Amino acid sequence: MDGLQVQALVDREGLATVLNQILMNTPRLRGVSVFPYGIPNPEIFQVNVDLGETVQTAAAIAAGIAA
Repeated sequence: MDGLQVQALVDREGLATVLNQILMNTPRLRGVSVFPYGIPNPEIFQVNVDLGETVQTAAAIAAGIAA
């Protein structure tokens, strides 16, 4: 399976904007994970985005259904 993983560091103020853009405007989004840096008051977050065919798309292709 082909795919791409993108990783970025984002400050607290930009996290909501970045997540909104990723979740609302990214086709073939396979997954998103966020890791805080600076416990107990995180100021920087690592955002990982996995792109590629989703499980549903791969299953539809295997079944011969247009995705």
